[in-house]
Amino acid sequence: MRLTRRLLLAAAPSAVLAQAAWPETPVRLVVPFAADGPTDRAARLLAAQLAENLATPFTVENRTGILIGTDIVAKAPPDGSVLLFATIAHAIARAALPVLPYDPVRDFAPAALVGVVPMVLLVNRGLPVTDLAGFLAYLKSRAGMAAYGSAGTGSALHLAAALFCTRAGVEMDHVSYPGSAPALRALQDGVVDMVFDTAATGLAAARDGIGRALFVTGGTRLQAAPDVPTAREAGWDDFDAHTWNAVLAPAGTAMPVLAAIARAIDGALAVPVLRTALTELGMSVERGSTPEKARAFLQAEIARWEPVARTVFDRS
Repeated sequence: MRLTRRLLLAAAPSAVLAQAAWPETPVRLVVPFAADGPTDRAARLLAAQLAENLATPFTVENRTGILIGTDIVAKAPPDGSVLLFATIAHAIARAALPVLPYDPVRDFAPAALVGVVPMVLLVNRGLPVTDLAGFLAYLKSRAGMAAYGSAGTGSALHLAAALFCTRAGVEMDHVSYPGSAPALRALQDGVVDMVFDTAATGLAAARDGIGRALFVTGGTRLQAAPDVPTAREAGWDDFDAHTWNAVLAPAGTAMPVLAAIARAIDGALAVPVLRTALTELGMSVERGSTPEKARAFLQAEIARWEPVARTVFDRS
């Protein structure tokens, strides 16, 4: 397939030659999280489809730790051979971490948004509430004695809960757990009153009786849980919390290369099997993303979440 592509380029007019013949070498997709988590699984699904479509090896490289994995890409050659599979953690890094070896904006060139992952608000099933209004009344009656769990300080789930408290005008204690599973166990046991989780995991927990789902974030109800209202339907017009996945390249990567990466990702997302697999992970797949759209999205996410993260980490 690569030989065919090169022959076509050799015979193409100059306008086509302006487009980058990416990839010319194997590509490393760096995931700054441990293997087998939802981010890693999404990255591996995408990489496998890209490898098949482009007949070029795509290797997923887990470099656990936001600083470690992200810094590798920041310092990589700007030729599209090393890419970052980023999440919302990229948008809050400046507010969450006292020292960064890279700048999340200056040192990266966004190529494409892959998809957005809604969240679900879960409450303990033993509470005398069945909807958001009842839960807010319960929290206000508890006068700061309620608690929420998260999958770790600074995680997307922690920030969503912190944003919820700000929006609701209530104070809740934060209990940090090493991952989503122990936070859900604490919810089931009544140790905490509330947990935010990604849609796929949270709705599965609701189906298993671990917690009661009060709403999902995002503009529409999810196919997996048509009976769970959106935040807007539950009564909050201005509450939007989600995580996401985007592919970023090192700063200095040429625009034709970034555009080629975006086209390749869109081609992969056009494959029904991949879309279905990502949907099962709770992702709302983003078709038609471009470097310009991805950059605007990242800038908006930074503007949305940095103030929340500064509050959480007591940094100004």
